[in-house]
Amino acid sequence: DSDEHLTKLLRGIMINLLGDFAYDDESVQQEAKKRFEAFLEDANDIESLPSDMRTAVFKIVLKNGSAKEYEQVKAYFATASDNAERKHVLNSLGCIRDDALKLATMEWSLSGEIKLQDFFYLMGSVGRSSKQGREIAWKFFQENFERIRILLQK
Repeated sequence: DSDEHLTKLLRGIMINLLGDFAYDDESVQQEAKKRFEAFLEDANDIESLPSDMRTAVFKIVLKNGSAKEYEQVKAYFATASDNAERKHVLNSLGCIRDDALKLATMEWSLSGEIKLQDFFYLMGSVGRSSKQGREIAWKFFQENFERIRILLQK
C-alpha cells in the first residue's frame, strides 16, 4: 500500500462526498457495486474495499439497493473482526431507501443485539439518510422514549 496518510484521508473524504451527492451516478454505482461484491467474497481483501472507503461504499450500495443488500450489509455486523468494522454497518444501514427497512433499523438499535454505547449510530444513520429518514427516526424516538430512557438507566 503506497498511499501516504493524507492521500488516504482525502480519498475517504472524496468517496464520502460521492456517497452524499453522486450516489445515483451510474459510474459511482457501478464502482461501489464492484467493490461491494469483491468485499462479499472476501471481507479481508483491503485492496478491493479499504476500511477508509467501507462506510461510503456501503451507503452508496444501500441507497441504490434493496432488502438483499440491506441484509448483506447487516450480516457483516455479526462477522466483523472488531468494533471499528461493526461501526461501518451501524453508520450506513439507515441509508436504505425502503422506509420499512429504516424502521427495522431503528428497532434493531434497541433489540439488545447492539451494545448500549453503539445504539445511537443506527438511529443517526436513519436520521441522516433523508428527509423521510429524519421523520422516521424522530417518530420512533418519540414513540419509544420511555423504552430508551429505561435502557439508558441500566
